[in-house]
Amino acid sequence: MDIALLVHTSNEWSRRVLMGVAHYGDDQGGWEFLIPQAKKNGEIGLPKNWNGDGIICRPTSPKLKQEILDRGLPCVNVSWLDQHTAKMPKVVSCELSCAEAAVNFLLEKQFNHFGFIGFHPKLNYSDDLIQAVASKLDEEKKTLDVFPFPENATTNSQQVKAMETWLRRLAKPCAVISWTSLSGQLLTRACQKCDLNVPEDVAILCVEHDHLFSTLAPVPLTNLDQDPSRVGYTAAKLLHEMISGEPAPTAPIRIPPISVIPRMSTDVAAVDDRILATALRYIYENAKKGITVSDVVKQVDVSRRALENKFQEHLRCSPGAYIKKTQLQFVARLLRTTKLTNAQIAIRAGFDYPEVMMRAFKKEYNMTPRAFRNAGAVPG
Repeated sequence: MDIALLVHTSNEWSRRVLMGVAHYGDDQGGWEFLIPQAKKNGEIGLPKNWNGDGIICRPTSPKLKQEILDRGLPCVNVSWLDQHTAKMPKVVSCELSCAEAAVNFLLEKQFNHFGFIGFHPKLNYSDDLIQAVASKLDEEKKTLDVFPFPENATTNSQQVKAMETWLRRLAKPCAVISWTSLSGQLLTRACQKCDLNVPEDVAILCVEHDHLFSTLAPVPLTNLDQDPSRVGYTAAKLLHEMISGEPAPTAPIRIPPISVIPRMSTDVAAVDDRILATALRYIYENAKKGITVSDVVKQVDVSRRALENKFQEHLRCSPGAYIKKTQLQFVARLLRTTKLTNAQIAIRAGFDYPEVMMRAFKKEYNMTPRAFRNAGAVPG
């Protein structure tokens, strides 16, 4: 099987997608890959003399899309670019699930004001993500301010300048959901110029993660793990089926994210209550160690009843329930990113017995750990 991979390798998300494709090829055996070099204008394309079996792509321009379609080969689009069609079906990260995961994570930190940095208007991306974020926040009666990308801001410095203007009019504290890690990193620079602290004044969560840009930022950036390797693996599987004569699905195959990976850019609770903020930070940092409510009480130096009241008032749950939920989020990530057994995961997540973890997980996620691990795609 000879497969062309028309996907740029310049960012971490794309590379992880291609790793997923490679893993499927390894599982099948006999797969060979063509990764064309980019031209001087940055575009990639197919060599004229290449005669392969199928294509996995990101149609970054109308010209590239037409070039792919002209070959008449089975192909799969792994990007939010362009529309799903029978000739170029999509396997993508689920925009709705990404929006829900990001917004829910920030709502738990008690933010009331939100910003969103999307994509440059010249790019042909779907606006499904921003619509999903806006819809979710509207349900919660929270405000959302979308960064107005200046069409003439072509350099990073120009974008930072525009972000400074935008930041000054945002209500504080606020949480900003950034579509890319690059925009998140530029936003940290804009915050510095405006004398705003990250995360105390502006918390930042990136939907797409790139380790390099997170490292370059003054504050490590929280991101959503979209499970791009599963996107690639599922895309390769679909392509294989199409090459074998099966029809393309009528709707995109959407892969849900694994979880939010918290880092310093959101390491704050937007609550006025200092005791509650201290308790939340302690839980974030120590839940997987198997801490109890008594441990939290010792850290904040208040009575257990007082702590219970604060959690019920602000979060509508008990400290114990919040600890358990944080533990289970860690369990979910280990299930989808490792091959550890339930017993091994239970130990790492601070559960005394794997049976206790499994029961708690099923109650929280409405499925067993095994089912969650095997689940990858959400059709439609």
